[in-house]
Amino acid sequence: MSRWGVAVVVILGVVVGLAVYLRTHESRPTAEQARRLSAVGCRAAQAAFAVHASGRWLTVHATVSRLLPDSDGRYRHQRFIVRCRSGQTLLIVNDISIGQRVPVARGDAVTVRGQYVWDAEGGLIHFTHHDPAGGTGGWILRHGRVYAVGSSGAAVDNCPDKEVDNAPALCIGGA
Repeated sequence: MSRWGVAVVVILGVVVGLAVYLRTHESRPTAEQARRLSAVGCRAAQAAFAVHASGRWLTVHATVSRLLPDSDGRYRHQRFIVRCRSGQTLLIVNDISIGQRVPVARGDAVTVRGQYVWDAEGGLIHFTHHDPAGGTGGWILRHGRVYAVGSSGAAVDNCPDKEVDNAPALCIGGA
């Protein structure tokens, strides 16, 4: 095989390897997974709350009941409260210095993937964004769009003609 042939094979190998790596290190769900996860309700959060557990990764589907001001500190966080059908409330803490702001409104149905932290008021969910260290990450699904950031740290935009409040998002279900 010539030098050019070897170079082409090596380049193709690197491209394929990179594609496999990026595909296996994404934390966003596929369209089908997002639809299926929307049916989970708040069972996992209710179970974690009952035993005062923290640190569990879970997914909840609930309704936005209250919008709170952003918290400013070392990192900026978007905050809102969701209410489960059971009445349990959860504070969603979305780090917008790493992840994307989600244009939620009171009454919106959202599915949230993140890490649960117990508190007496129902608990909170944070890490609703990719993990910059490459581990498990979270996301927020609203109106058929998954808000997260790609593993490269760049905003994901698979539907460039469909932006909400200038926040690119991954289209789900062909939207």
